[in-house]
Amino acid sequence: MITTIALVLVGVLLVVVSYNDRRDRSQVAPKLGDHFHAYLGVNICGKWEPAVPQFEGRDGSMNKTPAAGIHSHADFLIHDHPFSSDESGAKATLGRYLGYAQTELSGTAIKLWSQWVPNVDYQNGQKCPGAKKPSIVQYKVGVLGKPWPKTARTGNPADHHIENGQIIAVYYLPKGDPLVKPPGADAALASISDLNGQSALPSSSSSSPPAASGEPT
Repeated sequence: MITTIALVLVGVLLVVVSYNDRRDRSQVAPKLGDHFHAYLGVNICGKWEPAVPQFEGRDGSMNKTPAAGIHSHADFLIHDHPFSSDESGAKATLGRYLGYAQTELSGTAIKLWSQWVPNVDYQNGQKCPGAKKPSIVQYKVGVLGKPWPKTARTGNPADHHIENGQIIAVYYLPKGDPLVKPPGADAALASISDLNGQSALPSSSSSSPPAASGEPT
């Protein structure tokens, strides 16, 4: 009898934990209807690469069937306004965005879209041209208006959840090289064209996304 009651209580507890976990995940921004912006800078062997080419389809094209709610306007910004549940909330990750941009990224390797930057296909331990030490994939995440973080983050950068006003920098550099802030990141996030020149983080609220006017593109 006691064993039966214990099993029932464990079952109820698991159901409650599972429900709360699903509820918490459903409340993670960006939700459908949100309009977020983050900056992405990619430094390969000491060179800041150009912006991800413009795309609005999930195959990296301008074909919106199916549309990519996390896409590029070729302005260094990640335009993040999810159209479906598989790219919203906790699923709005850097890996999701770069996957649409035909780019592979992990904690141990980086391969850029050939339409973006050709011939970038590196794994940890390889050497950049002219370098004496091997290089590794690293990344930092800052926020508009705040000091640039001193230390790199750990783990797989592709798993990073994109949030409004973030400055995301991905590096393939020799370990120990300075991981500096991407140039132009603050200016890009401070005046965004599809927000009529508004900042990604309005002074009135640093936690809510600015309202978008009209249909997002």
